Amino acid sequence: MSLWETLGAEVMKLAQEDDTNLKRERKIEVMAWKNSEEDHFHGEELQEEAAATRLVEEASKWMEWRPVEQSEAKADILVNLNAFRAFCEEQLHHNEIIGYKVKMAIMQGKYATQCPGWHQDHVPVRWIQTLLGPGTMYIDACSHDNEETHKSEEQQAQLGQPLLLVGKSWSEWAKSGTHRPAVLHRSPLDVPKTQNRILLVMDVVMHTKLTDLQREVL
Repeated sequence: MSLWETLGAEVMKLAQEDDTNLKRERKIEVMAWKNSEEDHFHGEELQEEAAATRLVEEASKWMEWRPVEQSEAKADILVNLNAFRAFCEEQLHHNEIIGYKVKMAIMQGKYATQCPGWHQDHVPVRWIQTLLGPGTMYIDACSHDNEETHKSEEQQAQLGQPLLLVGKSWSEWAKSGTHRPAVLHRSPLDVPKTQNRILLVMDVVMHTKLTDLQREVL
């Protein structure tokens, strides 16, 4: 059993013992690390390694991870944090990046389908990686008004596969020559009642024009 399977099983056990233990979505943590001294950025100031450590510490409150397993989980998360930061700093205007947000979310059964409809996020880009359970559905490029085209172009992320989902505000922040269309995506449907999903989600926070949605989660 993998690290994430063990975590999912432990959380499901808690949910069976007390239904209040697992609500629609359990967020292990929401945090951020900064690139600048912007006063309106209210996230917790953590560097990548500290952010990865905090996520693992929170997860360890729910299960007995051995030190070697904690180190493995931390290393896995840290690689992803660094990869997302490198992508954003290469593709977006670096001096406009305030910082980043990262969270790990656990969902179960019907609650694992948080976003059943096809949609595009109101962010420059979002990293979504499925650590356990069925992956996110997405469409690279197609006619957004053609339902039959949707069906023929649907893809599903594999376990552990990171998705870099370009959002609607990409063009506002992208460097010249890096135009990308916003990606349609949704949660997987018909997730079995006993199936857990664990997601690692990261966002980049830009200097100005913070959306209301971004302000809510900071």
